[in-house]
Amino acid sequence: MTAEEPKAPKPRVQLVIGIIRRGNEILLVRESIGAAGEILWSLPGGGVEDGELMHEALRRELREETGLLVGDPVRTARRSGSPSSAI
Repeated sequence: MTAEEPKAPKPRVQLVIGIIRRGNEILLVRESIGAAGEILWSLPGGGVEDGELMHEALRRELREETGLLVGDPVRTARRSGSPSSAI
């Protein structure tokens, strides 16, 4: 009988996404061109760098993607899951 090698844990990925709302409008960023040539839109956000707090990452990503300088988030939420899990 052979012993099975232990499986390496799946890597954890930390992402931040910002919802910027003014009245009934929500800010979206143009992400890329899809496979069929369509324009894709998404909420601004991105990865959290090592040693970075979630709210710091959100402010940085919003500045990088939109040029907006924002304060601390009004509300935050956290969701855990593997990189392949649906959000």
